[in-house]
Amino acid sequence: MSGLSYTNFIAPGLIMMTMLTAAFSAAVSVVYMAKWTKIIEEILVSPMSAMNVTISYLVVGIFRGLIVGCIVGIISLYFTHLRIEHIIYMLFIATLACGIFSLFGVINGLLAKSFDQVSIIPTFVITPLTYLGGVFYSIDILPLFWQKVALFNPVIYIINTFRYAFYGHADTNIFMSPILMLGVFLVLFLLTTYMFKLRKGLSD
Repeated sequence: MSGLSYTNFIAPGLIMMTMLTAAFSAAVSVVYMAKWTKIIEEILVSPMSAMNVTISYLVVGIFRGLIVGCIVGIISLYFTHLRIEHIIYMLFIATLACGIFSLFGVINGLLAKSFDQVSIIPTFVITPLTYLGGVFYSIDILPLFWQKVALFNPVIYIINTFRYAFYGHADTNIFMSPILMLGVFLVLFLLTTYMFKLRKGLSD
């Protein structure tokens, strides 16, 4: 696949897939449990600003995502021959991707009103997007129509930029993808901070 053995091709995608899931799950569970136990109210009446609260929950997701990614990466060395051509780029993409999904998790945790609503996004949104995000195949093998459809999946860009850091090959533009990811991150960060400032989802 793309000039690589299949195990080498899917390894970066599997690492990123577990990182995204871990980052989201960590953030959404911490925020929702803080709501459920009323601990978050004590945090919001403390001298911490809304931005500081956002950063705190953001770091939780990023930290867990990176740890899980490292563990999966180490395990994958027993089955593949991973090589990292752009380590700084890899760390940047990994941190940024975990940050985006961590913020999604925080927003989901704030808006969720039950444990069922906490699991809706990872089950019906994140899982399908990651499985159809180029983890197990290159979009180049798809018919032209489905290639264009696949480009509307944001996870495609995350997976491919991460794979580029390993092998120097990607199916998408490696310069535009980080810029788009950074833009999404900033929007989500400001939105999450605004929600904490308004106590959105905490009054019902």
